[in-house]
Amino acid sequence: MSGQQYLSALSENASRLGARLQETLSERTRELTLARTGVGGDGIIGDLDNTTSTKNIRKHLESGSDREKLDAMKRLVAVRTPLINHVRKAREQRANPPTP
Repeated sequence: MSGQQYLSALSENASRLGARLQETLSERTRELTLARTGVGGDGIIGDLDNTTSTKNIRKHLESGSDREKLDAMKRLVAVRTPLINHVRKAREQRANPPTP
């Protein structure tokens, strides 16, 4: 495989991964919003509502630069990890409500 083919394949895979991450993040955000009604907020929702940041990540994911795509994916993972933990905590609290 030539260097150009390798970069092309890498770019295509990065684009696919970026699209899948955006879709997953969107789904998890919906879950988190639903879970938020039963759990006190801790600032995570506010971070997701920042449309400038979201647009910036999307711009980098759609960029022709592999480095920018990689940086955007790292930021998505960094945002997603606390979201997953928050959703798990909300589910646990719903499954095991505190006794009065």
